Amino acid sequence: MSNLKHCFKHGSKHGSKLSLKSDLYAFTLIELLVVISIIALMIGILLPALASARQSAYRVQCLSQMRQVGMGMHMYLSVFKGYYFPNHHPDDPIAAAGMPVVVEIPWYERVASVTDFEPKHMFSPGDPYAGKVFKIDGTDTRIVSYSLNGYFGVMGANIRNLNSPSSVVFAALRGDTDFIGKAEGDPVTTHLAFHPWEAIPFPYNGTELAHWWSEGLVLDRYLKTSNYLFADGHAEVLGEEGLQEAAAYPGDRFYAGEIHP
Repeated sequence: MSNLKHCFKHGSKHGSKLSLKSDLYAFTLIELLVVISIIALMIGILLPALASARQSAYRVQCLSQMRQVGMGMHMYLSVFKGYYFPNHHPDDPIAAAGMPVVVEIPWYERVASVTDFEPKHMFSPGDPYAGKVFKIDGTDTRIVSYSLNGYFGVMGANIRNLNSPSSVVFAALRGDTDFIGKAEGDPVTTHLAFHPWEAIPFPYNGTELAHWWSEGLVLDRYLKTSNYLFADGHAEVLGEEGLQEAAAYPGDRFYAGEIHP
């Protein structure tokens, strides 16, 4: 009987200690709300930073791919003695030795057909429509990210006649406007090239403020900037202000035939 009393006595004592510890370490509702608020605040701070880091990484990868396009372009030019991709005949084409024949295939596929360039480099990591298939002029077409400056797709265009290759944009990131509200497989009116002459008064006198980038391009793909490939093969990150120093018009001597496609 005395042992039983002893157990009850000590059990009661230990129970009091457990109860006391529970009271000391329990969270109140206010403390839980404070912790949740701190976690939510940290997430709100970190997520934009992570998104920014991801966009920055995409931009670097895109620049690297553009340089691959530039290398492929110059290998192509070495094969065809400096002549670019003749997707259009001018009104008065001039035959020249080594000039490539006009074939209605995408310019990047033409480059891949005679060089080691791989078309996979045409898909920018930040492009939401890259690689998707839409109908262009009734043909299923896999959409690429880089849009060719249309001035480079005319029969007779040769790099030897190009004004300042380091300042003339050869290709830029294609815009998304034509795809908004469209499902994959739908017809679209987009092109594989942008047309600066639709924004630049023609003939171009070199004195007007010509916003050639306003037609068919995206200017803020990566952190309010976009990437541009120049005719000499280098690629740059430019904001809209930086575009003022770049050019799309290659000069009057660029064509063997007429100036306008």
